[in-house]
Amino acid sequence: MERRHVELHLPHSFLCPFENCNWTGRRQWDFKVHWGTKHWETSEVPVEDAIKLYDPRASVKMILGGTPVNEVARFVFTGVQESLEILGKTPNVLGRNHDLMAWISAPSAPVPPPLPDQI
Repeated sequence: MERRHVELHLPHSFLCPFENCNWTGRRQWDFKVHWGTKHWETSEVPVEDAIKLYDPRASVKMILGGTPVNEVARFVFTGVQESLEILGKTPNVLGRNHDLMAWISAPSAPVPPPLPDQI
């Protein structure tokens, strides 16, 4: 499975730093296009200024290593939400990915009871 394809199952990792903008995306190139179309009146596109919410490479490695996609997506989403709360922003980091929306809104799997030797 291609790494780039796996990233499609994860929340967006980039956030526009512009104060009143809630744009999010998966790649710096997308941010550069966004900045050029939505914030063209400001100076040069500050690609390095895009706020990186998390590093998707680590999450992709977890998925390729066997961790279920929905578990990784929930974990990442929780961390991203915490970062956004600190930044005071409320963008949609899920995009239009319906599977991702279902995984995030589904209740977590119940914790199995401890084995007899663990009591």
